[in-house]
Amino acid sequence: MNKVYMTHSGYELDEAVTKFQESLVPIGTLPAQVILHANCNPVQPKVILTWQYRDNNAEGIVIRRKKDSEPLNAFDGEAVCDIRETQTTSYEDTNFISSEVGTIDNPSVYYYRAFPYNSNRQYQTQYQTSIELGMDVIGVYYLPDGSVAGDIANESLLRMPFKFGRWGTSAQNVKDLVWEVDHIDRTNGIFYTLLHDAPTGNCMFDANETGWTDNARPSQGNSRWTLAGLRQLLNATGGKGEWYQKSHDLDAAPNYASTWDGFLHYFTEAERNLIVPRQRICYVPTVDGGGTETVVDNVWIPSTRDMGLETTDEGNFAFEAFKSNADRAWTYNYWTSTIYQHNSPTHLWGVTSAGALHRDYNISASVTSYYAPRAGLVLPLSALLQYNEDEEMYHIVTANI
Repeated sequence: MNKVYMTHSGYELDEAVTKFQESLVPIGTLPAQVILHANCNPVQPKVILTWQYRDNNAEGIVIRRKKDSEPLNAFDGEAVCDIRETQTTSYEDTNFISSEVGTIDNPSVYYYRAFPYNSNRQYQTQYQTSIELGMDVIGVYYLPDGSVAGDIANESLLRMPFKFGRWGTSAQNVKDLVWEVDHIDRTNGIFYTLLHDAPTGNCMFDANETGWTDNARPSQGNSRWTLAGLRQLLNATGGKGEWYQKSHDLDAAPNYASTWDGFLHYFTEAERNLIVPRQRICYVPTVDGGGTETVVDNVWIPSTRDMGLETTDEGNFAFEAFKSNADRAWTYNYWTSTIYQHNSPTHLWGVTSAGALHRDYNISASVTSYYAPRAGLVLPLSALLQYNEDEEMYHIVTANI
């Protein structure tokens, strides 16, 4: 057989090598690959993937998954989806084999790997990160028993107790926090909750503040929620001695600043991220200018309007769970964030343990032995619930990425 020899000019060889190299390396900067893992729900297998593109070179994304280990490349493992529209930034994976998803006590673990590609169908193979180089995984959730708060009827969800987060006045007594559902806003897909138990017991709203010359704050504390030590405690993630910062020049640390960890200190990052910040209106004491101000918090204490005790400028509705004093009853007398007479520099309305509005003017912000904080937070109706039969209690479940 005759052998055939082919010759090429140096220019042709250079061009061929260049084209070959271009076929292997993505042109331009593509969003980074994303590698993540998620526990699979054995009852109703489903993993919700969402992301954001941050680079115009991306034309689409291939997502592959593999059980127990991550896919090695864009052709390894099962192809979950190939999405060519960059406007699509989410996918719900439900294509699981029932015999391979494990059990509730021991769910299978699936690894997902996202490969963005450009218009030439060249995959991103160089970068393997989820945040810094162009693409975020917003959330991965799993349902251990198939329950979602939004799937439960209003009448079943209201007043329902559940566990979410952990806290304690010391590391030795940290425990699960129990909440109850007190208002449901299906229009906006959220629900409002208040603490069902009282982990702190009685404590001050705010400390005495020396230096004031025109009111009683040096001996009775500050009634303004935006400046309160209690507000800092409830929204803090730092440990004892770390979370308090002066809110104003005359501010003073509450007596628990050096002995209690921040209320969110023992929450996981996924739990903190699940909380929906709440924007509301609070009164401003007359000595600070009067009127109202807008406040945003992750954790708060209710107003008298929230509890159905007053019709005020602090909100548009009362929580639907509170129709009577019996509905409002709690383990302790508890603080509200509503200023006494809506103008006092030092005193606040409170609620008795029997659920009545407490009209004793002598309860000032710095009193330590009469009111406890009944903390509240907002969660999305998409929150995932697992029912624990042994404890006869629901848990809010989150998955870390």
